[in-house]
Amino acid sequence: GQNLYEFYNGTDAPYEDHNTYFVPFSLFYAVASWVGGRAFGWNFASFLSIWLSMLFVVWLARRYTDDRLMPWLAALIAVALPYRWVILLGGSPTGLGMACVPLMLLGLDMAVRNEKMWAGALAGAAFLLSYPSDIHVFFFSAAMIPAWCLVALVRREGFEWKSPKAYLGIIRALIPLLVLCGVAGVFVLIQR
Repeated sequence: GQNLYEFYNGTDAPYEDHNTYFVPFSLFYAVASWVGGRAFGWNFASFLSIWLSMLFVVWLARRYTDDRLMPWLAALIAVALPYRWVILLGGSPTGLGMACVPLMLLGLDMAVRNEKMWAGALAGAAFLLSYPSDIHVFFFSAAMIPAWCLVALVRREGFEWKSPKAYLGIIRALIPLLVLCGVAGVFVLIQR
């Protein structure tokens, strides 16, 4: 769009801003809006993000409790917070991007506790997708990565804290995350 605080100089080219907001949910929006119109497309993408968030929170919570009901209660609380609905129904991409957060935390948890490289890749992919979804979600997700790694490490049973070798498997599992964090950093620098 055009900067409203500058005089029109005959061309909008310098003011065009082609960004990646809403990806990957813009893909769902595109298909759904083709089927049922723009309002249907937005609502479909919005509610898909809610259901995905709920599913990812259930999967994450199951790693922390054996209770069958608690993960569903945690997911219900996570998606029922007023912030999520006000932002989502107000048209902000933050509402869509919030679905990336529990998926990233799930990947981090599996990478640190189970030393799975594919889980590090999952965490990295979710983190990378949070960037085009919303820059605020991306920023706070980046800040959350070290903290959640520590949470997962504390929950790990039988970990030899004093042995440097004990950390090698975790570092190996987190390599895909680090690579994808680097890719996200390049995207940030390119779009500046």
